Amino acid sequence: MDVIIVNPRSEKLSMALWENKAIEFLELITAAVDGSVFVVITGLLAKKISDNVFLSSSDATNTYVNIDYAPLHDLKAEMLISTGKTMENLPPPVVKRFVTQEGNTLEDLTIEGLLEATLPSRTTFIRRTCEATIVGIVNAEGWFYNCCPRCARKVRDNEGTYRCENCGKDATDFKQRYKLIVRVEDKSGMTTFTLFNKEAEQLIGIPVETVINNIPQDSSIGNIPAVIKNVFGKKCVFDIKINAYNTERGYEDFTVYRLTECAGTHIEDASKQMEENPAKKRKT
Repeated sequence: MDVIIVNPRSEKLSMALWENKAIEFLELITAAVDGSVFVVITGLLAKKISDNVFLSSSDATNTYVNIDYAPLHDLKAEMLISTGKTMENLPPPVVKRFVTQEGNTLEDLTIEGLLEATLPSRTTFIRRTCEATIVGIVNAEGWFYNCCPRCARKVRDNEGTYRCENCGKDATDFKQRYKLIVRVEDKSGMTTFTLFNKEAEQLIGIPVETVINNIPQDSSIGNIPAVIKNVFGKKCVFDIKINAYNTERGYEDFTVYRLTECAGTHIEDASKQMEENPAKKRKT
């Protein structure tokens, strides 16, 4: 999300808030309904490309709204003197979900809508958004895979020889990446989404290498670690790819392009939320 800052000289500066930092900002602004809103944002990165300077959020970014802070009190007083009136309330923020490269907002579908979707003529895939809650993890294929550094496809272990069938080459320099297959539901139904490395790490909050390195020696690497089970109960808006694999062959395994976690997520007890059955279920 881009926030445009304008000073009294009408000079503009763009500030990009990414993922959870954007959600936090919107929640705080929306909740501050009494009077004007004064915001302090810390931990930003300053970047310069050509002659343009812009700000970007980082892991250290925090947002504070209407705090008891002397410079804010001075700013309010200065603005009151210069304008002769109290500040006008800003209109509530308009939350845009996901957009295409052309700037078009993706169409929202329920899970039932995903399962009933069809592809337009001469189209190999479409993208839609779906708001749903994670209610389970399918453990049949594990939670990570050995990734080819050239094509990002799976590297197979053939008696100690690691080879990428897609590249047709040995791949001893592979790296582990998340591949988390989750069951999701909304009021219309239930289906299966696959989260790859970036999206899974966004929800889990820890790189896959760190999780693997902290697995106890006496524990099976195939078991789902407790930190990954923290995704249970998380409600998200998912940017989903729908292709002929789903619409013609009837499989419910949808790939997630992007996601954003919804406010007020409730983490449920994960003790009974595991599934051993394969994720690639046909529609019934």
